[in-house]
Amino acid sequence: MQEKLTGGDRSIRRRPRFFDYLVGLAALLWLALPGAVREATAQEAASARIASLDTSAFPQVQIFFDLHAMDGAFISGVEANQVTVVENNNPLPPSEFRQIRTGVQFVTAITLGPSFGVRDGMGVSRYEYLVQGLQGWQWKAKNEDDLSLLISSGPELIHSDSPDAWLKTLAGFQPEARQETPNLQLLSRALDVAADTPPQPGMDRMVLFITPPLGIEASVGLQSLSDRARQEGTRISIWLVAAPEYAESVQADMLRDLAAQTLGSYFFFSGTEAVPDLETYLEPQRAIYSLSYASAITTTG
Repeated sequence: MQEKLTGGDRSIRRRPRFFDYLVGLAALLWLALPGAVREATAQEAASARIASLDTSAFPQVQIFFDLHAMDGAFISGVEANQVTVVENNNPLPPSEFRQIRTGVQFVTAITLGPSFGVRDGMGVSRYEYLVQGLQGWQWKAKNEDDLSLLISSGPELIHSDSPDAWLKTLAGFQPEARQETPNLQLLSRALDVAADTPPQPGMDRMVLFITPPLGIEASVGLQSLSDRARQEGTRISIWLVAAPEYAESVQADMLRDLAAQTLGSYFFFSGTEAVPDLETYLEPQRAIYSLSYASAITTTG
C-alpha cells in the first residue's frame, strides 16, 4: 500500500511502517533485517554483524555492518561491487559504500577476589601488577572510544571519552581484595552499560571482564550472559587472575568458553605474565562498513 499526501499535483511517499529486506555480501553472506542484532557466518570463514540501521531518511536506508574473520580480525578491502541489497527479491545496488573508522564502546569490569591480593616476595600484589600493566596502554589519541570502568566495591566511570580519566580511576583505588567474593553481577552490569546507545553510530561493543576463579555453579549464569552478549552483539574478553595451577582448571575452561562464544579473547594472569596492551583488543574493532541504498518498498508487510 502506498500512502500519499496530495496538494496540487504533488504526491509524497511515506515510509512504510514495516518492511523486510536482505543484505547479501559477495553472494556468500546473508543478514536478515530489521530486528535484533544478528550474527551470520559464511562457509565458517567470516562473521558479520549489523551494528546499526538508519531509516530516518527513508527511502534512503543506511546500514553499518562489521565483517570479521573467525579469529576476530577485521576483513578490509571489500568493494561496492561485492555487495548486493536484495529487497522483495529484487537486487538493488548500493548508492554509497565505504569503509570507515569509528570508536569502540568499551567497558572494563573488574570483580575482585582473594587471588588478586596474593603478594610476591617483594610485597607486590597481583592486583598491583595488573594495574601497572594496564597503565602501559598506548592509546591512540585520534580514536574516539567510549570508555567505562566498573570495579566491585570500588569506583565507576561511565561513558567517558578520556583515557586519562579511565587510567586515573583505575589507579586511584586500593582494594582489600582478600575480603572480596567474586560474582557475575558486575559482568551483567557491564553488559547493561555496553548496550547503551553509543555516541557514534556503528560502534562495536566490547566488555573486558577481569575476574578471579569462579565457582563451578557459575557455569549456568555464564551461559546465560553469553547468550545475551551474542544477541546484543557484544564481545566479552576474559582475563583470569589466579595461581598458576588454575591455568588448565575447569574454572578456566568455563571462562575460556565464554570468550570464544562471544568472539572475545582470553588471557591468564598469575602475576608474572606481560599484560596485553588494550590497543590490541580495540584497534581491530574500530573499522566498519557503511552502506546506503534507495529503497523501492512502497507497501507494508
